[in-house]
Parts: sequence; structure tokens; C-alpha cells
Amino acid sequence: MAVRRCFCTVPFRRETCIKLSVFLLLGSVLGALCAKWMIQSEAVYLDVFSEASRDHVSLVRSLLRSAILPAFMSVALVVRSRGMIALLFLAKGFLISYLLCAASICGAGAGRVLFTKLLMEAALTLPVLLYVGTVWTEDTRRGASHLFLLLTSIGAGFLAVFLENILF
Repeated sequence: MAVRRCFCTVPFRRETCIKLSVFLLLGSVLGALCAKWMIQSEAVYLDVFSEASRDHVSLVRSLLRSAILPAFMSVALVVRSRGMIALLFLAKGFLISYLLCAASICGAGAGRVLFTKLLMEAALTLPVLLYVGTVWTEDTRRGASHLFLLLTSIGAGFLAVFLENILF
């Protein structure tokens, strides 16, 4: 019940959420186009997706990777930059789409684990990150600061990483 009281006082507009979603989708399209161009020019090194390269990824590195976007979004909130938050969503869409496209050309054996891990990490944290990004974009307009949402977004990322490690 205390969680509901905390989050019902945080206002946001639907238009801002749609704008961030459009930036995320635009980044995904750009990432897929860039991956197609890089794959056609044979500049992608497929040994990155081999079994040996995935074995040495530690839990700490995965946790730090999941906390990057919320940390940069909080920096954008502190400097009151709405454009930076939108660019971060564009970059997230670009990176996830680029990696998924590159992993998909590796075949079912090499890219399957990376493919499912990336989808799981992106799908589990996306609703929370969109909510936090929308609230913080509105906070840059109003001058308010709901910085406590940083813990929520980092917690969602950590939960996704722990579920990835348990399942895969």
C-alpha cells in the first residue's frame, strides 16, 4: 500500500511517453539498418558471439551494464536536459536492435543464448525505464525532482540480470 501512495503522486503525460517510445522505435530501425549495412560490408566479426566469449561474462559486469541507462538518465535529470533523455532512448533502441540483428545472422547455435538474454533484459526493464523516463522528462519541465525512481529503475535492471542468470 505504501508503494501505491508513493507512485500515485508522480504525474506524467501520455504524450511524453509516446515521444520516448517513438525515439526507442526510431533507434531500433536505425540499429537494424546499420547492422544490415555493416553485415553487407563484412565489417562485423562474428567470433564475438562464440561460446568462448560468452563464458567469461561476470555477474558484476552484467549488473553494471544494466545500471548504465538509469544512471545516464539521472544525469540528464540533474542537468535538466529533456533532449538527453530522448537521445538515451534512441541509443538504447539502436544498441539492442543492432546486437539482435548481428546475433541473428550467427545462426541458431551461436546467437540463441545471446538473443534470448538481450530480449529478456530489454523486455523486462522497458516498462519501468519508459515510466521513469517519462516522469523525469516531465520533471525537467516542472523543476521537480523524483530522483527516488533511480532505485526503482536500477532494481528492475538487477532483477532482469538475476533472472537471466538463473534461467540461462
